[in-house]
Amino acid sequence: PYTVIFPSKTTSVTFNVSIINDNTLEMDERFDLTVNASSLPSGLTVGSPSQAMVSILNDDTSLVQFNQSTYSVIEGRGPAQLVLVFSNPSSFDITIETGVIDNTATVNEDYASGPYTVMFPAGATSALFDISVVDNDVLEGNETFQVVITTNALPVGVVIGNPLQATVTIVDNDTTILRFSDSSYTVGEGDGQVQLVLLLSIPSTFDIIVQVINTNGSSIDVTFPAGVTSQSFDVPIFDDNILEMNEYFSVTINSSSLPAKIYTGITNLTMILITDDDDITVSFGQQTYSVKEGEQLHPTLQFSNPSSFDVML
Repeated sequence: PYTVIFPSKTTSVTFNVSIINDNTLEMDERFDLTVNASSLPSGLTVGSPSQAMVSILNDDTSLVQFNQSTYSVIEGRGPAQLVLVFSNPSSFDITIETGVIDNTATVNEDYASGPYTVMFPAGATSALFDISVVDNDVLEGNETFQVVITTNALPVGVVIGNPLQATVTIVDNDTTILRFSDSSYTVGEGDGQVQLVLLLSIPSTFDIIVQVINTNGSSIDVTFPAGVTSQSFDVPIFDDNILEMNEYFSVTINSSSLPAKIYTGITNLTMILITDDDDITVSFGQQTYSVKEGEQLHPTLQFSNPSSFDVML
């Protein structure tokens, strides 16, 4: 209680009531001052007004912001968890609205759309909220999106701090396997080329360039456009007009040329069988020969084409 003394012959007295400055965001508050009739000396009665209402006008504000400017989450390992913080507590529940903005990540394809409502219970100075991340089977690399505090929906007394937005990085958990469609191919020597096929186990959101090397050391670059999982390429075959046995050569994926998160499968090498299509005509060098009795004849046999191996007739 407050004791107020009226000096003699005084009809008005002012007294002080201390107001506590508490740094808590709160609504305007009030209390009543009342004359205690039971404490009055003889001869004094309570007049009107016997009660006065005092309003305490709140002068506190609270900054709202993210507790950090960047967050990261691994795709497939749960949601992204973000934290909003207040500089001062509040005496009542507060909701804060946040929205999302695409960077390299795409809403509803890589993460769930907003808006997200964040609840601060009375007295709390931090609040955690989740943003779901989509676990897809697409090689896409790390991607980012922004989360922003919605400034046009702030409650009275709440002002924007820094950072008011945060960048979330989705760390891609996908890998893709590169292999030949077959472990061997057959081509005729006269066909001019053989078509080989490379396969990716899952698609990519970006172009992928891989290199293959054949037995003679020459290389070919093969490009998979974004979204493509099968790509063919041609290897030239030379028709040499030489009688030879069927021949083999190999084509191998150059694993050292592969971008990150692309690995070779079991059929990282394929064998190509070239079936020979050459024929040789054998004939004498001339149609007639003459030789004297007792001399040795030296007729000549000739091939229309050479052979890569010895031939006995």
